[in-house]
Amino acid sequence: MAVSGPAAPRFLRAVTEFQTTYEGAALSARQHKDLLNNPHLQVFDHPHAFLTCNYDPLKALCNPDHTTPAPSRTPSHDRCHRACANIARTDRHIDLARAESELLAAEISDNAVPLPIRRRLQQRQTALVSIITQHEATSRPTPPPPVSTT
Repeated sequence: MAVSGPAAPRFLRAVTEFQTTYEGAALSARQHKDLLNNPHLQVFDHPHAFLTCNYDPLKALCNPDHTTPAPSRTPSHDRCHRACANIARTDRHIDLARAESELLAAEISDNAVPLPIRRRLQQRQTALVSIITQHEATSRPTPPPPVSTT
């Protein structure tokens, strides 16, 4: 699996930290609270937007009022912005984007679809192709999972 996007390094660090610290462990209530409050592990999957948000409230474009003393602890999934520094994309997100792009291509080629709707579908497909192309050009492999010694 590979990952791309401005938050790819933070995503890879979060994966590594989670694997080495928490994976497969039974957590006490205190450890569970620590896990949820760990700022490095604030990772939210958003498959409908074809991304993972590695949420840093000070960088979040979905939270325009990030200067408040207590910014939101979670991203606003209905306000994702393509230029956000919190975005990371995995191969799984790109596979989903490819599937949607193929569905859009079939719908665009249907002559029964009115021209204004076809243009909007073409814009969506163009955006998806841009995401796919950028991922293919800039992705880096994720680290292998740690070998269990038990």
